[in-house]
Amino acid sequence: MTEANMDLTTMTLGDLADLYREEWDRQEQANEIAREHGRRRDAIKAEIIRRMEDDGLETFKTERISLSLKEEFVPRVTDWEAVQKWIADNGRWEFMRKQLNTGPFKEMIERGEPLPDGLEATTLVILNNRRLK
Repeated sequence: MTEANMDLTTMTLGDLADLYREEWDRQEQANEIAREHGRRRDAIKAEIIRRMEDDGLETFKTERISLSLKEEFVPRVTDWEAVQKWIADNGRWEFMRKQLNTGPFKEMIERGEPLPDGLEATTLVILNNRRLK
């Protein structure tokens, strides 16, 4: 049965579960191949940067690709407590991402602590996976 003519609604739950496992395995194999390509590409990129810097080049071009070097300033936190204190003291909340850590949230719920204004608990249905063979 090809993906194009696959009618999932007519399959048994057992067939769907096995098909799900097959796709999970295929995706994992594809992801490992992608990770290996990423590692090789990173090594090649590092060598290209080294050579372009050694040769004093900012740009390089072939018939198939154009490359250019650009310096960019990026943050690197060496002391999270100091940075968080500075953010709070100065009201510079734009430095923080808008995502909460679920671990402390779950602990807060388990202890029965009241939730602060603007925060509520919701339920997300998740399908867990475990390989058996």
